[in-house]
Amino acid sequence: MTTSVAGSSPINILHVEDSAVDAELVRERLAETGLTFTLDRVMTRQGYVQALTEKDYHLILSDYALPSFDGHSALALAQEQVPDIPFIFVSGVLGEEVAVESMQRGAVDFIGKQRLQRLPAAVLRALAEAKRRQQHRETEEALKASEAWLRFVLDASRLGSWDLDVEKGTVAISDMCAEHLGLQPGTVTRQTIRDAVHPDDLQRVRDAVETALNSQSDLTVECRVPQPDGSMRWVQIRGRGTYHEAGMRMAGITLDMTERRQAEERQALLMQEVDHRAKNMLAVVLAMVRLTPMVSRDSFVQTIEGRIAALARAHTLLARSRWEGAELRQLVHEEIAPYANSVNAAGPSILLVPEAAQAFAMVLHELATNAAKHGALSLPGGTVSIRWALVDDGRRLTVEWNEQGGPPITAAPTRRGFGTLVIRQNMEHQLAGKVEIVWDPEGLQVAMNVPQNAVVRRVVTETE
Repeated sequence: MTTSVAGSSPINILHVEDSAVDAELVRERLAETGLTFTLDRVMTRQGYVQALTEKDYHLILSDYALPSFDGHSALALAQEQVPDIPFIFVSGVLGEEVAVESMQRGAVDFIGKQRLQRLPAAVLRALAEAKRRQQHRETEEALKASEAWLRFVLDASRLGSWDLDVEKGTVAISDMCAEHLGLQPGTVTRQTIRDAVHPDDLQRVRDAVETALNSQSDLTVECRVPQPDGSMRWVQIRGRGTYHEAGMRMAGITLDMTERRQAEERQALLMQEVDHRAKNMLAVVLAMVRLTPMVSRDSFVQTIEGRIAALARAHTLLARSRWEGAELRQLVHEEIAPYANSVNAAGPSILLVPEAAQAFAMVLHELATNAAKHGALSLPGGTVSIRWALVDDGRRLTVEWNEQGGPPITAAPTRRGFGTLVIRQNMEHQLAGKVEIVWDPEGLQVAMNVPQNAVVRRVVTETE
């Protein structure tokens, strides 16, 4: 309900009075206020209660003594049903004790009918005070609503809030701020905050706070907060200092930066890994160029392109996993894709470390290329079987390549070709494994055996 002291909105006044003459005298005095008003007169308790329920009033005037109703009962009903409406006694009953008692019970004034000239000023004063109280309540409600909204926004954003009283050396922290700092919410000392910060970051935080206080500038600093489980939380502290009559204060927010810091660290490590892998791949390509025999220009280009393509396929698989590793089954399928109808591959899902993925990509490419040119894949009915497994209680990884249906092998080659060199270099020297190559008359057989801890990142479960 809004209250207007003067102007556009009429003032609704309820008058409890059994005398028509006195009621008219009161009306005349009310006209002196300059207010636009309506005056409803009631004489009984029933009429009074009904009026309070049917209409919104801005002021109640009441006689102290009525034939069937008394003023104190009217005051009590008003305080129960409309406690914000000012109540003024206008009575012919004299006596200071009566007036004092009425004021103690909650009436804002007690006007004797013999002194009605006081009524206009008392009414204006009562209405003005009621309006002031209403505005104060609205301001408080708006402040509470804004504070509630601010708390909601801070909580939804996972932001903590804090308020430092420099003179007292105390800090009021919100629930979220307390969570960030590993403390209990409420008011704590500055030393409690210092104790929560990692010792290596404490001086930097203290210097930043003092600089912001002395220069009245913005505070922005990040620090580590050790957690009970031994982990580390990164917290950003932001604030601004202000001077007021009670002294210097600084208020601000806290933000958990742990995930962002971890992401930055992962990105930095990934960039280092990519840089390392790029240099390693260039070294491998350079070695391939140097060691690949140049029988003719066309065959040299074709051979180099095939080997670089094998590395590129392994690189793509590694990039998809952010260089965590490459799945062996996918690697096999990538290298035998052109001959998939003639190749049978089987084995568990195993994630290879990046170094092993590149090595196996090179070896599988050399074996597939050799089989397509000279072995089982060079004839329509030829087949290749690829099997891999973890043996010796998972301590070693074996990969077997067996060809059948190709041109008969009459004898092993008299000289070691580049393909054989690639297989042995990658399996034996790079991965510290063993390679057994058998030139069986029915087809080439290659058995590779490498340490599990040197090549396997993990065994992939069916749910992954």
